[in-house]
Amino acid sequence: MSDVFGEAVAPVSSLALALCEELLQHAPQRRGEGLEGDVLAEQVEVSGVDDYCRSVDIQTGLSLFADNTVTGGVCTGLYNGVSVAGSLTEAYLLRNTITGGTASAGNAYGLDIQNNTFAWARDNVCTGGIGGESRGITVSNNSSAWIYGGQALAGGGTVRSYGVYPQNSAFVRLEGVFIAGNTGVNSRGVNVSSNVGETHIIGCTIDGGAGFYSHGIYVYPNEELYVVNSVINGGSGSDSSTGVYLSSGAPLDAILDPSTTLVNNIINGGTSADTSIGIHLSNSYNVVLAVNNIINGGTGASNSWGISGAGDLTTHNNVIWGADHDCEIWDGATCVSTTTSVNACGWIGCSASSGNIVADPGLDTDNKHLATTNACEDMGTDPSPYFAEDFTDIDDEKRPNGNWDIGVDEVY
Repeated sequence: MSDVFGEAVAPVSSLALALCEELLQHAPQRRGEGLEGDVLAEQVEVSGVDDYCRSVDIQTGLSLFADNTVTGGVCTGLYNGVSVAGSLTEAYLLRNTITGGTASAGNAYGLDIQNNTFAWARDNVCTGGIGGESRGITVSNNSSAWIYGGQALAGGGTVRSYGVYPQNSAFVRLEGVFIAGNTGVNSRGVNVSSNVGETHIIGCTIDGGAGFYSHGIYVYPNEELYVVNSVINGGSGSDSSTGVYLSSGAPLDAILDPSTTLVNNIINGGTSADTSIGIHLSNSYNVVLAVNNIINGGTGASNSWGISGAGDLTTHNNVIWGADHDCEIWDGATCVSTTTSVNACGWIGCSASSGNIVADPGLDTDNKHLATTNACEDMGTDPSPYFAEDFTDIDDEKRPNGNWDIGVDEVY
């Protein structure tokens, strides 16, 4: 099963859900017992029970954990709600409510997936606890995870709060998840760090939270990241807020070919009291391909830019616009603010630019769907050369309907 689910292929949620429902009907039920081995726990409520305040520690075999309420305990170190940590473990988590614990110091994770494991999760609500660093979901140490639906909420980190934290992961796919940072110096919806494989974010809603620095998605320079059909908001950081932030530094492994591909998203820089940015590229190691996105720099009180920085940027058929923008694109020296100048590709770091529009996209009152009069309908381009996927829009309607539309909504 791991070989099937661990590869970057088309979604297999129906197959995995069928397996879960089959296990729910036929697997032996051991209520209140540990989850070591091929067992099932269903409809139990537990709180922190071991030295690390891991309420549930899944170590071996094939396990299903469904319809439970889990809360981490009180510790001074690392404390998790549910830990999936045994090498070669396969865990299937369905419809659980999982919360990290509370302590005077340390880190609080809701769901922690690590150490060469595979986890498939659907319709769970995972919330980090209260501590120095809180994470709703962590995937680390060569593990793979397919996470569908539900919520990943950062919790109350006093220094850092992250909704989802893929770190040194083999493969992570987030689909249809509501993800949010919360508080602390750094709050981030998704923090993608030091992965050895790919991260796919498909059809998610992401908010950076309300830290001093808030970011919808924060990307280190050694990642291969694909973000498709998602709504991303930088949050309300008091110093700065960014929809998608690519950090500085060189890739950790020179063999890797890091890149961030953004397709048919709505990206908003947020509402910082100082600077808000739709997409920020910190240096030349940041490689970004943006196709069919609506990019808004947000409403930063001091500065608001649709795209900023001087990385390696390719941009095709995006709407880059904001009523509060100082510039649509700011490379540190030049302010680019018209359709002609954006497509002329004359700013620092531009690799290619075509079909972009500087205009009000014409969103409906929900800020997701397109209004009757809009600038996005039939103005996109086919993104399949950049990301192989059966594309659907925010309403699960197949793309394209005629020519491609820009943003998360395909007009029918």
